[in-house]
Amino acid sequence: MPPTSNVERVLSLMMTLASRRRGFTRAELFDLIPGYDGAPRTVARQFERDLQQLRAAGFAVQQGSEPFDPATVRYSAPAADTDSATTAVTFTAAQKPVIAAALSAWDSSSTGGIGSRIRAKLLSHGIEPATSLLGRTDLRSAPAATALLEAVLERRTAEFAYRTPGSVSPQRRIIEPWLVGAAGPATYVYGFDLVRRAPRLFRLSRITSTPKLGRAADEPRPAAITLEEVLAGTRGDDAPVTVLLEVEPFKALTLRDRFHASAHEPTITGMIRPTELRRAVLAAAPWVHLPAGGPAAVEDIRAMVALVHTLHEGEADLTPSQIRTLPKRTLPKQRSLATGATEAARLAAEAQYAQRNPGAAVEDMAAHFGITEAQLQEDLTALMFVGDYSAGYSDLIVTSSEDGVHVERADALQRPLTLTPLDASALLLGLDLVDADALGLAPSAVASTRKVLASVAGEGSLPAAEAGAGPTAPSDDRRRIAEMLTDAQSRQRPVVIRYSPPDARGTSVRRIRPRGVTVANGAAYVTAFCESAGAERRFRTDRIVEAWADGDASPEPTAIGSGAREDDGTDAAIEAGLRPWEKAAPIWLRLDPAAQWILEAFTVRDQRQAPGEQEVIARITSSSQQAIVTAVLEAAGAAEALHPPELRERIRRVSESVIGAATL
Repeated sequence: MPPTSNVERVLSLMMTLASRRRGFTRAELFDLIPGYDGAPRTVARQFERDLQQLRAAGFAVQQGSEPFDPATVRYSAPAADTDSATTAVTFTAAQKPVIAAALSAWDSSSTGGIGSRIRAKLLSHGIEPATSLLGRTDLRSAPAATALLEAVLERRTAEFAYRTPGSVSPQRRIIEPWLVGAAGPATYVYGFDLVRRAPRLFRLSRITSTPKLGRAADEPRPAAITLEEVLAGTRGDDAPVTVLLEVEPFKALTLRDRFHASAHEPTITGMIRPTELRRAVLAAAPWVHLPAGGPAAVEDIRAMVALVHTLHEGEADLTPSQIRTLPKRTLPKQRSLATGATEAARLAAEAQYAQRNPGAAVEDMAAHFGITEAQLQEDLTALMFVGDYSAGYSDLIVTSSEDGVHVERADALQRPLTLTPLDASALLLGLDLVDADALGLAPSAVASTRKVLASVAGEGSLPAAEAGAGPTAPSDDRRRIAEMLTDAQSRQRPVVIRYSPPDARGTSVRRIRPRGVTVANGAAYVTAFCESAGAERRFRTDRIVEAWADGDASPEPTAIGSGAREDDGTDAAIEAGLRPWEKAAPIWLRLDPAAQWILEAFTVRDQRQAPGEQEVIARITSSSQQAIVTAVLEAAGAAEALHPPELRERIRRVSESVIGAATL
């Protein structure tokens, strides 16, 4: 059966190239493989595109001249990688969890399907990217990342629409990107702005179109540029100030780590940059109080929170039924990049998996690759048309029945798919966005993994020493707790934790059996069976005050208070039997242009355009109510929660706790 689509032809080309060490000439390949028909120039361009897709998919394809006939070029795909466009790498057992964590920043919805492509490649290396790790992060809703990484690596210009804070409409920008990196939860691109003729820094969440790559860059690139240096240059008068904060005991543990304060102290003090202070205070609300009379940085935050409080007084001026009468907002269609390479990598990895695991169930195999069963069936049908045409078309034998999936004659595909510089750069960027310490990843393993990836990425990557403005280093207690949770999971043993619930004072002690660590909304969670609740629960790792190995001198588990939710990761039903709050009513936010970055941070279900205004009214979904409250506070009056009423009320209460009801 001849190939019927591009991906089938590409994989058939791969199997044919792998069948003969000496390789094939173009003419031989064009005669052997169906699909190379038409004008000679058209066929030649198609063949070059197919080779590019194979290399991007992770196959080592090389070409060389005959020793005694330099005019004759032969193409082959040896098992040993000698191709300069890809790099064969191996990962140690300690590095594999680090790579899996880095992948958590990408998924199949990322532009170009780079998440799917990397996932398939990692599976071919025997690395299992746990589904539980794939929590939503900034990159999933920043389709510009893939194209900009590509522009950095290829030294090309990039054109995109950019929305500055407070702007009415996006502006056209053309830059020569120098680096793409992450600082804390945000991702940036830094480069030379060809319109303004000066270096500029852009936040990816404010790019409203998929960048279009253009001509080769010609501006000289700085020799040793780092994102930390760039951010330091944009801070202006962001010099550290001394602050005094009132903090509820056993709450705001991350903030306490920043000031090296114990969990029970009611006040903490120290020096901190104003921008860092703002993020830290809003993330810890409502457990932090800012006393009046502090430095200007504190007073600025108090004024901002007061504005948010005023905006949320009384009822919203629009109901959900009125919102639904507004016109839907038309979203720009994102351009897809290199999807052929993504499909080829996925199908090749599926063929490998099925041949190594004969009889695999369709549902299990689909879950393994993070796709639907319908998509897997389409892939298996495509594989039926793939084969080695040098042997008169020796096709793959693919069957899917009650006995499971079976694939034979896929030996040519049984090799680890290599990482391209773009793949490695994407993984480096993803690693910057995960909390490695909260996930219990060994610092030595993280550093060695970065070194391996940086060697593949080459110029444009962000080495570990230059990672810059990442999260504040956790305390020794944080590290010890993370290590204990990881050890308990690997040994399948219980562990006792003292947990600080998100919306109730004090702590409770639980005996849990950890089952895995997840990443969502910029935080890490441990999924575990909670013996106190008698059910599976998720606990934010930065709310675990203490941990003990089961059997050590530890307090007895306590009953869960009737006023405290289990956690803010699921906002799950509490012991009193309340429903998850976000399922009770739709969440609608009104966003001015300056706050529309919120659309990039949450799953958006619906968008409406306010009549005659630049405001967007969006229905969003989040597993964390506090994440929405924090985002609204950070928007400093540019975002308003319209519905449900209890969300507006919570924002008012949090505002009062931060600056005091008497001052409002």
